[in-house]
Amino acid sequence: MERTHNLIRKIATDLLSLHPPELSKEKTSEIVELLTVGMYSHEHVISRKEAKQLGLNVKIADKEVDALLWNLFEHYSSEMELEKPFNPPQMVVGQTAQGVQSAPLRISATRAFIESAGRTDAFVSEGTISRGQPGAFQLPPGVQIPPQLAAQVQVTVQFSFEGWKVLR
Repeated sequence: MERTHNLIRKIATDLLSLHPPELSKEKTSEIVELLTVGMYSHEHVISRKEAKQLGLNVKIADKEVDALLWNLFEHYSSEMELEKPFNPPQMVVGQTAQGVQSAPLRISATRAFIESAGRTDAFVSEGTISRGQPGAFQLPPGVQIPPQLAAQVQVTVQFSFEGWKVLR
């Protein structure tokens, strides 16, 4: 755990060094300490006001830039299907007919983007979702399965690739 904590601190320090204006070592250490120890949850959203209070270089976008940023977010949201829950049983409904299992459903999900002037990279997960036979539980001999459990959809999600791909 100590190595992980140290790595997080190093990454935070390195990221802060990438953005002007350059911060003093003391200010960088103070911000890293607050972000890695002072915030007790990864779910804490840092507002522009709070970021500015931390000493980070914050600019308030004008209406034109704000609209462009919102359009960019909507594009990413659409590409990553952020408003669509990942629900494997729902995705394979009707995949089997009369006990005959069909081929696994191939899936691909773009989970993150990194954009630069000359290139777009995406973190992609690819794999399959397959539906098992209803009632295909492995139980000791003589043990009965309640009918409501036997009728539930059994799904297997298997990822064959997870990693970064260059999109352009």
